[in-house]
Amino acid sequence: MKILEKTENPLLSRTKLKIDLDHSNQPTPKKEDIISGIAKTLNTKPGLIKLEHIYTKFSSGKSRIIAYVYKDEKTLKSIQKNKKKGKKTETKKEGSEEQQEVKPESKKE
Repeated sequence: MKILEKTENPLLSRTKLKIDLDHSNQPTPKKEDIISGIAKTLNTKPGLIKLEHIYTKFSSGKSRIIAYVYKDEKTLKSIQKNKKKGKKTETKKEGSEEQQEVKPESKKE
């Protein structure tokens, strides 16, 4: 893991990292593995790191990673949006159930 660029952003209380990762003869590493590697390198908590992108060229064995390291958890939660959407629960009305029951039409000869 080689840090190519480190950009401080004091307004958003975060640091942007561009990282070059060599993983020859192996698949692209999982996000959790990348986050734990960044946390060990920078001596920070894994919960303060968010991966923006992982770019891997086909059959090259190298990936370019863009990640953000936040100063505290409060800033992280205020800036990052929750991308996971919950399932929508459908509520059926009694009138709509009656409309769904359609009688088959008689065949005209």
